[in-house]
Amino acid sequence: MISKSFFQVMAGVFLICLFLPAVSASTRTEIFQGAEVFIGEQGLDITTAMYGGDTQIAWWASGADVNTTAPSKIIFIGSLNNFYVAPSDFVGYTGIWYSFDGTGPGPDAIAFVVSDPYLEPVKIWDEDTGTYVTDSHAGRGDHLIFNISTNMYSVFASGDRANMPGDVDENIDLKVRDPTGAIYTALFDTSITQWTLTGQRVDALPYASSRWYTGAQSLGPYDYDPGTYTVWAESTLNSMKDNYKRPDGADYTGKTVSSLTTVTIFDSPVQIAIQDVIDDELGGVTTGVTVSAYPLTVPGPNTQVNVWGGNSVQFANAGACSLVLVDRAPEANWEHPVSYYCVDATGSSEKQDASAPATDYQFLYSDGKTPSPGEVWQPDDPYVWTQACVNDCSNNYAVLISGGNDRNNNYRRYWNDIAFMYINLKEYGYDPTHITVMMSDGDGPGADRCIAGYPCTQYDDSPRNLDGTGGNETVLDASRTTILNTLESMKPGGSKALPAGANLIVFTTAHGGVLTSGANAGRHIIYAWGGTGDGQYILDTELVAKLNQLTQVNSITLIMENCNSGGFKDEFIGSLPARNRKILYAAAGDEPSWGNGFSNALTTAFAGHTRWYTSSCQPSTCSAEYDKGADTSNPGDERVSATEAIGYARLNDPFYTANAGPVPGKEHSDMAMTSLAASDTASQYMSTCTGAATRSITVRNPAGGENWARETTRMINWNAQGLTGRNVTIKLYKSGAWNRDIVPLPGVSATGPPMSYTWLLPADLATSTSDVYTIKVQTVDTPTVTGTSGVFRISVKPTTNGQLKIITKNEAGTSYLAVPFTVTTVMDGAVVASGTTPASSAGFTTAALTPGTYNISLTRDGYYPINAIQYIGSGTTTKTYKLIAIPSDPNTDTPPFGGVDVSSGPDGATILVKKTTDTVWMNTDMETDTVVLLPPGDYDIKVVKDGYLDSVIQTLTVESMTLTREPVKVYFDLTLAEYPSPEFPSAFLPAAMIIGLLGAVLLIHRTREQ
Repeated sequence: MISKSFFQVMAGVFLICLFLPAVSASTRTEIFQGAEVFIGEQGLDITTAMYGGDTQIAWWASGADVNTTAPSKIIFIGSLNNFYVAPSDFVGYTGIWYSFDGTGPGPDAIAFVVSDPYLEPVKIWDEDTGTYVTDSHAGRGDHLIFNISTNMYSVFASGDRANMPGDVDENIDLKVRDPTGAIYTALFDTSITQWTLTGQRVDALPYASSRWYTGAQSLGPYDYDPGTYTVWAESTLNSMKDNYKRPDGADYTGKTVSSLTTVTIFDSPVQIAIQDVIDDELGGVTTGVTVSAYPLTVPGPNTQVNVWGGNSVQFANAGACSLVLVDRAPEANWEHPVSYYCVDATGSSEKQDASAPATDYQFLYSDGKTPSPGEVWQPDDPYVWTQACVNDCSNNYAVLISGGNDRNNNYRRYWNDIAFMYINLKEYGYDPTHITVMMSDGDGPGADRCIAGYPCTQYDDSPRNLDGTGGNETVLDASRTTILNTLESMKPGGSKALPAGANLIVFTTAHGGVLTSGANAGRHIIYAWGGTGDGQYILDTELVAKLNQLTQVNSITLIMENCNSGGFKDEFIGSLPARNRKILYAAAGDEPSWGNGFSNALTTAFAGHTRWYTSSCQPSTCSAEYDKGADTSNPGDERVSATEAIGYARLNDPFYTANAGPVPGKEHSDMAMTSLAASDTASQYMSTCTGAATRSITVRNPAGGENWARETTRMINWNAQGLTGRNVTIKLYKSGAWNRDIVPLPGVSATGPPMSYTWLLPADLATSTSDVYTIKVQTVDTPTVTGTSGVFRISVKPTTNGQLKIITKNEAGTSYLAVPFTVTTVMDGAVVASGTTPASSAGFTTAALTPGTYNISLTRDGYYPINAIQYIGSGTTTKTYKLIAIPSDPNTDTPPFGGVDVSSGPDGATILVKKTTDTVWMNTDMETDTVVLLPPGDYDIKVVKDGYLDSVIQTLTVESMTLTREPVKVYFDLTLAEYPSPEFPSAFLPAAMIIGLLGAVLLIHRTREQ
């Protein structure tokens, strides 16, 4: 007979004793057998759900036989009448939980079912029109109903739970925020009776709320002003919202809080006017067009609408009218043609054309296209671009400008432009202190950036961390005064005077236009931040006058993404034609620019990769983002000139047209330069070339001393410098003589990604102890560049397969996490194991795996992903991974350190580090497999282990960690020594002294299971 304890021990079950939030007995909920409960609920009385006197519950993984196998997880219940469905215990363990007496095999009975809650966006139904108006509009006086969809309706529909005396168990609060930001607790219905938004008893799917009468007049005036109302729902079920948070502590959108939806309320005459314009002017079709309106009727006569640039349109109406705006080019930047309509009470309309948004009326979205204000993008600075010569940017400077005008029109895509250009310059070697950024309100408090809606409905505060590394950058505001004063300060004798011979790049994005009236009619402009009238913008003559004062510089390159930016060409080039100047612009002087078409293509050309390429990219996901081919020189010089960049932009800008005249939906980007700029080849590049760059290949793996088995897969890794666009072959040498080609002609890319090759060692390789091997990675063309590995041996294939045991914890290592994972072969990406690790020390042990190298991927919402490479031999390889929670605040500083993921075969080796400029090694007191955190810099790493020869030294660069940057991975294959390894020499420093030299060496992510 199998003992009861056998099943507990053999399953590696994690026994948990719950510590419960204090809940009054009078407010608890009774749970019956088989009831559905939700993660985050507290104060549950599960006495009735348990069998006999059981005080444990058990869970079996999917597919397991509950009658013959031990449970995957057991929880000891401290108090049956005060049970807490703790996220730390039940995330990843949803489904049936059984009452269990601890004996096994098999449970006693089903206790309850644990579910992960979901709460979908609230849908809004208009009873008067019989349509959903979610994220749309309704007329004031319409009756609206809120539909809530959630799996939590079962708490009332099933009859499997009951409230204790005094427990009020409504499960959802509705939230409605008006245009001023006030949040309602109740709304009026048709009878002008208020009904409460809080405490909704959602007992059906879908659930319909009471009616909201938007035309209520409880005290005479209308109770609800026209405008955009924001709606969402929150779970109040047994303190779930307080208990179940994202890993960063924020509310869990989609689970305990719904995402936001909106409805815009227009005055009834405005609602009618909108439809009149759509029917009469657009033929009832709004495809590709955005229709918006001012929500109230406006008085006459002769209604005037003021627009950007001090311009206006005026109507000839005699009485009140409704203002409707039709934008036939909503994807274009401002300025671009639009039509304003004034529709009177009889339905008669008057049309006035303009080219800019209104300044005195806020138009709200009604119908048609809602273009994106720009993608959500987390900046990363991978430093991947290498040139064929040594860059010297010591005398290079840049000014980056994004006005945006106001928060309604300061789209997220302009922030993306500035951030990627900043990264671009850093990759070329610009000193960050040489880059001046002026953007919207600078570091001013409050939301200044449009992130959703057109016209805008959602805003945030522009992040000041532009490159994803270190802390926030210094960002000045982009007001007219700041822009002009900053450029003024750069002239000779100014407070921030540029040095003699400097090369200056000025990059502008956001909005531009042409003045149509007044003394400066016909002048081209860029819009600044804030201001009114002529305080909104900077004239072409004003900008160029400031640049003309920079008499000490060698060259000025003006790059402009703005509408009508080609109109600056004549003033910039023609005012001082003898100077070294060039201008690259998105659109001709008589046309708008479109979205990010030009700026994305141009910055990609200069960088050699798109802004989506990050330091953690894998070939399968990022190959299309790297090596973009902007270098058209033959042979390639691995540098991009202004001519090459504009050529690339034209090919890759979806809005580009070769036609010089305005073409609807298109932009004619171009470049112009003075004769001196054309003859000064060096100034056409973003950096100065001072000589041939180092071309080298360093083979990192095998590093030397390894013992690789035949018929297993191993990773050959190398670093290549100055070899972009060139291929390499990989050759195997035995005892100094060529043995075979591992990668024959035409070879593989020298610079990747990745700079690695997965090799399946052939079965016929000699394994004599006298046979030693090396690997050479060599360019296929001239000049020949070769890298040679350290010496390693080859052995016979292990006779038994191995297994991988994966354990996952939080960053502090204080609790276990349930994390989805995938194990794939490095050779062909085939999935050999997948699932979710349990939140316990038991971990997940794979089935038998053929010895070799595997990719391990772990991803969980709210945490940085982990992608590791692991060799698995005979026996069980146990790995514990620690996941770091992602901060939710976009302005949160990234840590002032980076990670080095150090692993070895075998593991348990002590890690030693030193800066490349130092001579003394530091003992970290950490063992492989571990992630060591170090301040950014260049380091030498090696490991030592008793009974093994000291490893080779690997040199690497550490950068600050970001959302997408994973630790640098280094692997050491240790060789058995014929004698015991000596103790650490006296040159090693004790761990306490590391703090004084490196600041701090921290341990996170992953640590070896003891």
